[in-house]
Amino acid sequence: MRITIALPVLNEEAVLLDSVERVLEAVRSLLPSDIVTVVVADNGSSDRTAEIGQQLANTKPMVHYLRLEERGKGLAVFAAWNQVPADVYVFTDIDLAADLSALPDLVNAIRGGAGLSVGSRFHPASTVERSAGRQFYSLGYRNLLKATFG
Repeated sequence: MRITIALPVLNEEAVLLDSVERVLEAVRSLLPSDIVTVVVADNGSSDRTAEIGQQLANTKPMVHYLRLEERGKGLAVFAAWNQVPADVYVFTDIDLAADLSALPDLVNAIRGGAGLSVGSRFHPASTVERSAGRQFYSLGYRNLLKATFG
């Protein structure tokens, strides 16, 4: 089962190298690394993100770099997924707010027949550190989505 992990980025030179290394380390320890491709999808960054992303792709066999001139997180994720065919498609933000140790559970749900497997920082077992203001707005947005879409 082939897995493509999309990492959408925009002006992330400060964290890109470290975050990709952390993703690769997690993949190597949690999943068979020969089935995983990590795609850094750059949304038209104006800093050194492109240089670092290309360097990673040139030195890490599991990493691909994709440059997009048009901005948009969704565009970056879908472009990354379209670049490398896979059976399972994953994305995470480059700040790695989602715990990478959940990857096997997500993949196993798909292997078990689920059509979709979603990780959430709102899961009861999740630990999220946020300011009170950020927590307030996140909860409000979540409730708005629930009220709108059920």
